[in-house]
Amino acid sequence: MSAFVDTSVWFAAAVKRDTRNERARSILRSIDQHLTTDLVLTETWQLLKAKFGKNVAESFWERLRDSGVRVEPVLRADLDAASEIGTRFPDESFCLIDRTSFALMERLGSPEQRRSTRTSPRTDRAAVASDRSRS
Repeated sequence: MSAFVDTSVWFAAAVKRDTRNERARSILRSIDQHLTTDLVLTETWQLLKAKFGKNVAESFWERLRDSGVRVEPVLRADLDAASEIGTRFPDESFCLIDRTSFALMERLGSPEQRRSTRTSPRTDRAAVASDRSRS
């Protein structure tokens, strides 16, 4: 199975004392091909550096580089689509990185987006989490 991996999973998997560490590691093990964006990696690296120092962030980055994770760059079209997502869902508190991730999944036609009801990107995330918890 191929799936998009967001900052929350990368972070929890990288931090052994995180309460969600085992769940995050289980999710990562259940995915054959990990997909993420350059912005998600940067966000994860920055969070790890801020909480645990540069060495922890660099260790995460080195392990990820050697793992075969598919890292997609966020394109101008994704930024434009992210802006539109913010306009379409003004009551949601999606950060720009979340919105670019949703846009990239739409652009690539990921399974998460094909399952979408198109009511809200959050619906897609909940569906993916639900699907993963059953496996």
